[in-house]
Amino acid sequence: MAGSRRGCGCVDHIDLLVATHPHADHIGAADEVIRGTNVGNVLYSGVPHTTKNYEDFLKAVDEKNINLVRAEPGQSFELGGGALIRVLAPIAPLFTREDLRSGGNEPNANSVVARLDYGDFSMLLTGDAEEQTERERLIKNGANIRATVLKVGHHGSKYATSEDFLKRGEFKLAVISAGMDNRYGHPSQEVLDRLKAAGVRVYRTDFQGEILISTRGQEGDAKVSTAREPKPNEDMWAGRQALRDDSARRGFIDFGDLPPAPKPKDEARSNSNRNANANARRTGTR
Repeated sequence: MAGSRRGCGCVDHIDLLVATHPHADHIGAADEVIRGTNVGNVLYSGVPHTTKNYEDFLKAVDEKNINLVRAEPGQSFELGGGALIRVLAPIAPLFTREDLRSGGNEPNANSVVARLDYGDFSMLLTGDAEEQTERERLIKNGANIRATVLKVGHHGSKYATSEDFLKRGEFKLAVISAGMDNRYGHPSQEVLDRLKAAGVRVYRTDFQGEILISTRGQEGDAKVSTAREPKPNEDMWAGRQALRDDSARRGFIDFGDLPPAPKPKDEARSNSNRNANANARRTGTR
């Protein structure tokens, strides 16, 4: 999203809302944002999806009569002050189910990929695009992927952010958006190892909360601030263990289709002790 904030820190309006693809973790509650905020344009991949989240998203766009733009390479959107968003993908022909027999799914593979340029500062925004998109669409078609900052693809999935992609991108900083208790192994150890080998400085929302990047568009002036510092036991270069493959052909893991994520050992032990004490009181034992 690109917009501006009032003095209270809340968003006043959104010039361009980018719906990278129709999975719930990317467009969930987008309909509420659209209805509750002044939105100028909505950019989307155009890949259909038969979910209520996607239907609600399209319905809200239609109700507010917002300009809905299907993403295509070569499109650009001026954000003011010299900032520019350029669309790099999806690139026709779009990936089909047949193309992805070895893994992956159509919404992820056809994610909107865009780059933000502001003076000498640049940032690559990759949605949930994975290695096949990096190789077969971006690199093969000569897309300009070199940037100061990389928003790491698919939340740090092992299937994205390939070694060749990192080499060509020459990124200085990388931001990984992943939940503390996610069940999908995000970020993966494999992608963290690749980022470390490439000499990229990493920031993670699971350990650092909200991440804010500020720049005046000058070479090397990007400043990063985070909501908190990692705790002593939170290793920035340690990946998470997946409970299920995050690139299933049927699509991204649906919310609620797995039991709750494992709790940290200390918390689990504490809960176990509380349950034991409660049982003891009920049975009259000490």
